Amino acid sequence: MTTPGSHNDTYASTCHRMFFANFVNKVPPEACADNDGHNTDAIDALTLVIPAVVATVTEIGPSDEVR
Repeated sequence: MTTPGSHNDTYASTCHRMFFANFVNKVPPEACADNDGHNTDAIDALTLVIPAVVATVTEIGPSDEVR
């Protein structure tokens, strides 16, 4: 992730972009975590939940019904 052109992921969440921006600016790794006060708290969480729900929604069978 720190080598230019080596990571062609289509999405990097705000928290990852902020961490690596700090890391590139020579901030010690243990101090690289950051928060923009908006995206990190709100939108980034949704991008991880939706694929997890879609991937597991078909795993509940008839005998596993929630009562």
